[in-house]
Amino acid sequence: LRGRNFSHPTVKPAMAARSHVLLLTAVFTATPGRGVLGKVPTPQPTPTPSLYFSAGFSDDMVLARAPSVAAVYGHCAVAGPVTVRVAGADADGAAVEYSVVAPVGHDGSWKALLHPAAAGGSFEISATAAGSHSAPVLRRVTFGDIWFCSGQSNMALATQFTFSAETVLAAVASGGYSNLRLFQYGGMQFESAIASNTPQYVTLEGSVTQDPLNRWNNLSLAAATVRTPSKGPARNVTAFDSFSATCLYFGVELTDALGEDAPPIGLIQSAVGGSTIEAWMGNHTRAACTDEWVEFGKPWKPQPPLDQHVPGMLYYGYVTPFVNLTITGFLWYQGENNCGMKKVGNSATGAGYGCELPAMVRDWRQVWSATPGTTSPLAPFGIATLAAGGSEGAGNHMAAMRWAQTGNYGYWNNPALPNTFGAQLYDIADPWGKSGTGDGNRLNDYNNATRCCKRWEQCNPIRCTAEQNATNAKCMAAGQQDACTDARYCANPDPATGKYGPTCAQWNSSLWWGTLASLEGVVRKNAPSGIPALNFMGGIHPRLKRAAGRRLAAAAVALMPSYRTNASTGQARTGPTLSGCTLTSATRLSLHFNSSLLGTEALTLRPFDADMSHWTYRMDSSHSRINKTDSLGLMVCTADPANPDGGNATTCACQTWNLLSFQDGGSIRYCGVGAGWKPPPELVQQGSIGEDQKNPFATQWVAVPLVEEPAKADVGSTTSPVGTVSISADLTSLGGRAPLAVRLAWPLFKSMVGSADDMCCTSAATGPDYSSMPGGGPVGAIAPCVPGNCPLYSSKSEHPANPFFAVIDGGKCRCTAPQQCDA
Repeated sequence: LRGRNFSHPTVKPAMAARSHVLLLTAVFTATPGRGVLGKVPTPQPTPTPSLYFSAGFSDDMVLARAPSVAAVYGHCAVAGPVTVRVAGADADGAAVEYSVVAPVGHDGSWKALLHPAAAGGSFEISATAAGSHSAPVLRRVTFGDIWFCSGQSNMALATQFTFSAETVLAAVASGGYSNLRLFQYGGMQFESAIASNTPQYVTLEGSVTQDPLNRWNNLSLAAATVRTPSKGPARNVTAFDSFSATCLYFGVELTDALGEDAPPIGLIQSAVGGSTIEAWMGNHTRAACTDEWVEFGKPWKPQPPLDQHVPGMLYYGYVTPFVNLTITGFLWYQGENNCGMKKVGNSATGAGYGCELPAMVRDWRQVWSATPGTTSPLAPFGIATLAAGGSEGAGNHMAAMRWAQTGNYGYWNNPALPNTFGAQLYDIADPWGKSGTGDGNRLNDYNNATRCCKRWEQCNPIRCTAEQNATNAKCMAAGQQDACTDARYCANPDPATGKYGPTCAQWNSSLWWGTLASLEGVVRKNAPSGIPALNFMGGIHPRLKRAAGRRLAAAAVALMPSYRTNASTGQARTGPTLSGCTLTSATRLSLHFNSSLLGTEALTLRPFDADMSHWTYRMDSSHSRINKTDSLGLMVCTADPANPDGGNATTCACQTWNLLSFQDGGSIRYCGVGAGWKPPPELVQQGSIGEDQKNPFATQWVAVPLVEEPAKADVGSTTSPVGTVSISADLTSLGGRAPLAVRLAWPLFKSMVGSADDMCCTSAATGPDYSSMPGGGPVGAIAPCVPGNCPLYSSKSEHPANPFFAVIDGGKCRCTAPQQCDA
């Protein structure tokens, strides 16, 4: 598809052609009984058709609506040309019939541009060529919007593992969401047959020609299509079950937001668990950034084997098959496996993830829009930030990663990431903790042997087997072979008594608010897809994906004129975004937020326990107590009067603390981002950067409550700067000490899934259980961390505040460039 009048201007035709020549030569030279492209031979190989549509095309698909020009493409083994016939009825019932002739390139590729069509309708699209023994046909094709959903495991997470799966299925059974159609390309696991180190603009891999299951489905068909037959007591896994939850719920919530105006929406999943951003970038793109996780120009590992970390491997295999398909926009949920970068980086300095993400966005837009009139050169690009628990063991970089996911501006649709939107997800961690089971299994428990069904996570999706329970004598002695009858289980009551476990915190429905309140019942039930405690690898994959989809959809509606309705006029484009601050007195810091980004929405304050004496304490790896140090609430840093040389303005200004450890057991603590000494690069290369569990500067940070801004007539009040709306931080607890820095939703220190460090659930009632550690400890009440209970939100869209870190200098805030907060 390259090298002709619709070729990508920055891709060398020879490179593009070579990828097809390699593909087609293998097909042409294959002999009966032998595999194609190195695949394992099959007894009765399916003949390769002489004319076919590429992967991603099938019956029931969605093509891009007007004003965009939709395209269909594929391969033809004869000289051509290929005639594409379109016939059917548009949304008004008017008959439509026409043909388009597409030339065949020297590599056999062809591409036809169709006439612009309004949303809706039902069409049959066929392709024919003189001398071809095959004439593929696409039936029941409609026109609408198409979103390409990509990233790693939290994008690939199957809908069956989420709380809202049954709710949406019930709506589908009643005729709801009939406008949504799904296409899944690959799945959670890396597939070497799809991955490639050369572009695959036309491919049979993952196509309906190769496997009938590789097709588009509406939701009713998806719910009835079995992708993985049951091998035991678990039910069959359908195409609905296996599809990306984040992508699906985005479509569901977008449909709800648009109401009767919702067009047909096609959702394409192309995501791989455990992947790095470098694997999703073309090699020509990565040269623009330094300090990558996989450095440009250096070999990754001997090849083969290949995996989801190899630079370019997923871009060429999982992305390029779709770049000729006209789409509306993109959704991206990735970053967990890049949290461990030595430098998460900054778009302003061309380093790390902060540079890589904007570079990838630019390149994807450029290659998709190569043919004028198809995909927009500024197609909307949605970005989901990491939820609590998604650091992959590098929690000290979580704040820097979320900042980098905004191009380091602290909000989206900025100079580094134009025409983008996003969703902050830090406040919707999995409510039931580390394992997601709610019964205490692996919930940071010191002595897990005291819990029943110890190995629950190894026997999903239903229950622990008798053999697995036999490994836990206490469990067997108590006759509790099922985690659902465990006395400590807090999601469902003991069926014999109707009571919840004795250590369960009292359920508080008043904490559930806004649209999240609709999820209270399914969270308490804790049975995704009807299976008790079903989860995928625990809290690293939060199951509140419908809330994530809603935030992304709300941000897309606010950004895109084609989606904007009277009801959405004035809707916040993102959460409260810091513009500046003013120290108005010794007890009050006025925080100013960008009013234009909030639209007509107001600031909403939520109750937050800023009394750190109520917070649960944590344990390090040796089970020693660590200070009650961190949360996602508003934290203020002051000088340490007991150690003015150690705790001062310089240590307060550090945005990221790193602990550089060496093989000989030595270590160096230093400020990764911010003022202060930093080791030379050659020394950094010799060690490994890890979490700093006992940072002495943690005690400089104190949680303070947010309160409504006082009336203008009050003493010490000030008018908010133009274009801002303000609230106040109550500094009374500082005892007159001057604030030197302030942060919100910006964890600095050791974090772990289910702990208070990277969430707003700070109470001991939701803490880990250390009651069985030597010497005793607090009993953790296995209670859910209620989502949406951080301190600050937008009033209608319910976007949480964008994270910020600001130094306070001369009574004013100052952020690290390119972010500005000095209003």
